[in-house]
Amino acid sequence: MKKATSMHIVNVSTIVFFLAASFISFRADAADEQIVCKVFTIEATNSGLGLDDSLKQYASIFTQKPFNAFNSFKLVSEKEYRLAPNQPLKLTLPEQLIGTLEYRGMSGTRLKLNLKLSRQDCSPILIEGTAGNGVPFMAAGLKSPNGRWVLAVKCKD
Repeated sequence: MKKATSMHIVNVSTIVFFLAASFISFRADAADEQIVCKVFTIEATNSGLGLDDSLKQYASIFTQKPFNAFNSFKLVSEKEYRLAPNQPLKLTLPEQLIGTLEYRGMSGTRLKLNLKLSRQDCSPILIEGTAGNGVPFMAAGLKSPNGRWVLAVKCKD
């Protein structure tokens, strides 16, 4: 398994992952409390269709590298997950994508999350990131039918 930390990526082979996270406070009363996270599956393409209305609140993120290599972002799915600490949950993802999301406790006022992604024929890639209350972190790079998949994870307590 290849491992990447918050903003440092190790051995990306043919897939390049980028994390975007904002620094905002997050409240958690106990290390063992459950959190609720939404996983947004977004297809980034150059189809010329622009930004899906449901993603407008994140427009500034999509104007930054690496996302600015695409001119269209379509929300394909949005699913909510309830996570207990240190218990990876299998994600429902499109195509042949396989993934898990794990809540690893707190880092100060921020959530520590592990997002593990792969295809059936590839080694998994682990992305370790932190997120603030209501602010997603994003991973992009896996090929989609028309461009690249972007996964955004947004959590709240």
